[in-house]
Amino acid sequence: MKYDNLLAASLAAALVAACGGGSSGGGISSTPPPPAAPTPSPTSTSAPTPTPTNSNVGNLVADEAFSTLSSGSDISLSVIDAEVGGASVEDRKVAISYDASTDGYTVSLGGQGSTFTSAGIIEQGEYPGTTRYYTESGNSSEFLTISTRGYSQNSANQYVALGYWQRNVLNGVQQETEFDTFVFGFPASSSAVPVSGLGSYTIDIFGALSVVGTEARALSGSGLLELDFGTGAWRVRTTLGEFPLADYGYLSGGSLKFNADGFVTSNRRLDGIFTYTNLDGDFVSGDVSGQFYGPAAQEVGAAFSGGTGTGAVLNGAFTGKRDNQSRAGTLALTNIQGDTVVSGYLAEALGTIQDDLTPAFRGFYGNTYTERPFTRIHFQQDGTINVQLDGALVASIEPGELVSSDGAYDVYETTTTSAFGTAGLPLTARIFKPGTANPEVQLTYSSFGILEQEISGSDYLQQVRRYFTYGFDTPEGHMNVRSGSASYSGIAVGTTTNSSGLAIDVDGTSSFVVNFSSDSYSGMLDLQADDGGTIVDLGTFEFASTITNGIMDAANFDYPTALSASVQSLNTIIPVFYGPDGSEIVAPFSILRGPPNAIGTTTITGVAVAIED
Repeated sequence: MKYDNLLAASLAAALVAACGGGSSGGGISSTPPPPAAPTPSPTSTSAPTPTPTNSNVGNLVADEAFSTLSSGSDISLSVIDAEVGGASVEDRKVAISYDASTDGYTVSLGGQGSTFTSAGIIEQGEYPGTTRYYTESGNSSEFLTISTRGYSQNSANQYVALGYWQRNVLNGVQQETEFDTFVFGFPASSSAVPVSGLGSYTIDIFGALSVVGTEARALSGSGLLELDFGTGAWRVRTTLGEFPLADYGYLSGGSLKFNADGFVTSNRRLDGIFTYTNLDGDFVSGDVSGQFYGPAAQEVGAAFSGGTGTGAVLNGAFTGKRDNQSRAGTLALTNIQGDTVVSGYLAEALGTIQDDLTPAFRGFYGNTYTERPFTRIHFQQDGTINVQLDGALVASIEPGELVSSDGAYDVYETTTTSAFGTAGLPLTARIFKPGTANPEVQLTYSSFGILEQEISGSDYLQQVRRYFTYGFDTPEGHMNVRSGSASYSGIAVGTTTNSSGLAIDVDGTSSFVVNFSSDSYSGMLDLQADDGGTIVDLGTFEFASTITNGIMDAANFDYPTALSASVQSLNTIIPVFYGPDGSEIVAPFSILRGPPNAIGTTTITGVAVAIED
């Protein structure tokens, strides 16, 4: 068996222990003879022996009670095929202490627990850094596994260990299991955790997945925990392997995603959300709680647990070490590090005024693109910003093309690429500034840009406006952990036309109300236009739709008559959550004003941004 399968295989053996697990041994030891009377020793005049203290979690030499971060689940399963009959997440706080005299551990919940000594070791040394203990009494059995070395690591952890404690009660062919994962060790002081810069930790993840009606599975895998200590954001993006417990198989693939995101709290701990997607497409989401370990925060550990609310439960933990070879990527637009690629959506409008036709104004049509992602923005190391729309590079904006940085936008005068139809034509690019320098809305994880182009000839004027959004969107499933409702407020900007067909600027306010309990949202845009200094009230536009696995579905604005699917994108808004906890919303939109496909019809096309109140 490979070492990287150890923890999962250990869990498999434990969960189906009733099918032939450990035994209590046999034989009766003879009574040992009484010890000889001790010979008195002369009084020592040497210095007293120093009291031993612990400094390595894998080599404990003194009694110690540890604080833990833990997660638990209760599982009912068949010992014949490991099919789960019921499962639930349990909020339990495991305590663990080490006894140097017995070289053993006591684990407990609420003062009630079990002691595991060296006499109960059933596996040690075969897999470096891992020790397994076993006890049984009647139809009950318990397993304790302590691991100080992750399966992706070349050496053991010094400051943090991962443990899992399992209690089984066998009733015929049914097994009732309480399963708790936890991490413990020597936490870093808050002053030891950096407050600026980037950091990364190679981590090893382990857990138990229970889905009612299917075979119980263990999970394991490795990944990279990336941190931006300045903004406090952190994330994990990796895939895991699944180990069915009855047939001891192994399942892997890119669809088994483990995503975790969160923040470093004010006391320098980790707080966040995880989502795991299994082979059946279930999104198992829940909370992550972690902290740093070691005098210089060299190691990290965390516990996580969650469910779908429909019969799938996952709890587990991860530990890891600082990785100075792997560079953390950009986690916030306010702190772009090196080459960074982000994606989003697009709303665009194109209009033509042609003097040799009657009427001259042919229309100004907006469109929103629901493909995900439609835009890709590449921030290069040298400061160049490449804008791709639907896979085509439409603009390469260089730092030297910046002409203004006043107000809410950085404004560039650049030129088109061939993807616009003709390369080298003048193009104005406006990039909405992230961060505190923006006087309108202070975004951290999302933003948008505007590409403006006007092409004129002897008898025509073509006007193009493209509103592209981008950023670090909230992973699918993360918002499933939230309940109740939340409100978001911000601004909206865009373009429409006046009666002559000339493009005029639109601005206003945006608001969203998200009901996480009912998986729905609603919103409103209150818009006005500036027509040569005259302010025109465009009205209030409402919308509402559903949320699927934490992703807001596109919504349609009200329209006097039913619109066919082919023109619905002219009257649509696409809100997207951004940030580790969905604290920002960016939404490209197009609002139809007039009969579709009619000469002279116009739209209001733009983007709304909002921050959670």
